[in-house]
Amino acid sequence: MVTAVDLQVLVLGWEKEGIPVNLIQVLDACMEIPQLGVIRSLNVHVSGAIAVWEYTRQQRARIAATSK
Repeated sequence: MVTAVDLQVLVLGWEKEGIPVNLIQVLDACMEIPQLGVIRSLNVHVSGAIAVWEYTRQQRARIAATSK
């Protein structure tokens, strides 16, 4: 699980090749979206939308927890 922090950069790779190895080596974290079935592939824009949604969900939960 990747936990959202204040400053983040979302790096999206090519749909077939992914993120180049030399770039992965400098990242602090790498996440994978779990999928069922034989074909494990999402369009890059779908992956980006899921990642932004999860980031927003975590930020909202964090704000709600600190405002109680």
